[in-house]
Amino acid sequence: MGQLLRQLNNTQPGFVLASPWIDDTYTIRSAWIWFPSSDVSSPVLSSFISGTYSNVAFGKGRFVLATYYINHFRYHVWDASNTTPSTPPRATADLDPMVDENRPTGINYANGMFMSTPYNNVARAGDVLTSTNGWNWTTHAGVLPSLQGSWIAPRYNTVTGTWLTRHYSGQFYRSADAGASWTNVSTSPASSSATYAFGYGKWICTDGSYNSARVWQSLDDGSSWQSVSVGSIQFINSITWNEYDNQFVLAGGQWAGGTIDARILTSPDGTTWTARETGSTKVALNNVKGDNAGNYIATGTEYSSSAYRPTTVYMYSTDNAVTWTAGTLPAAIYVPYAWADKLTWGDIKLGL
Repeated sequence: MGQLLRQLNNTQPGFVLASPWIDDTYTIRSAWIWFPSSDVSSPVLSSFISGTYSNVAFGKGRFVLATYYINHFRYHVWDASNTTPSTPPRATADLDPMVDENRPTGINYANGMFMSTPYNNVARAGDVLTSTNGWNWTTHAGVLPSLQGSWIAPRYNTVTGTWLTRHYSGQFYRSADAGASWTNVSTSPASSSATYAFGYGKWICTDGSYNSARVWQSLDDGSSWQSVSVGSIQFINSITWNEYDNQFVLAGGQWAGGTIDARILTSPDGTTWTARETGSTKVALNNVKGDNAGNYIATGTEYSSSAYRPTTVYMYSTDNAVTWTAGTLPAAIYVPYAWADKLTWGDIKLGL
């Protein structure tokens, strides 16, 4: 109890950007970057470096970083503001680190449970892992079809109580029994990499195709999708639903003669969209997240000379995503455009 009280007293709410790279060679810059909710304009680079983390979830009072490597580690971080070199505890007992199968790269937390989906380097049936505490995991073996590549971290439908995951090749699978079994319900209508979020009683899926200027909505839990125009935006890379201010926030970019400028839109219902960031900040945004106090963080990469490149630029908002400011990161980072689950927010006081 004493340790818990010390954690509650010393830990502050904030955002974690997991495992930013130095460049496009998988060389890790740091385990995470910390953005305190008390001052989102002052990010801090963690000194801890080990492994490559695919994405991050917050639950049970801690951030849990999933690794991309075959060691299957999941690192638990209670105080992400403590950026001194250390080795956070990790849970590995459920998987054999010598077996390069079903790397648990996708992770999310909802409805009192962590859920993890795999990456496979060859086509094989996919395992789904679940845990109520982040330490002890149940393996639902071979419940996803035999496919090569990654499954996006599953999202939770707060109305039906089901989970939805998507393979990078496009198929959506739904689970009505907390990850124990999965059913193919549809194929993504987006022709390019897509991510998705649930809010306002519907799923909204992005369309990464150049100049699509649309999202896709599902009113039947992922079984069918309808096109929804969002206005003028050429690159749509990330979407989040914030339960605290009840809105979708969409992040991406606009072509600007050899570069890409940041673009952000918001919507209360997934149907009517308002352009918020329309300036000339040179960053193609691919991750966005909000907190419970009106703050938002959006990160991405620079595009110039026909390639995505590291950047020190990010965007932040302190007025519920209405206006945005360009901030400066403590070091140049590279975040692959298709990895849209590397940023999350947490508060230990809300997550126990």
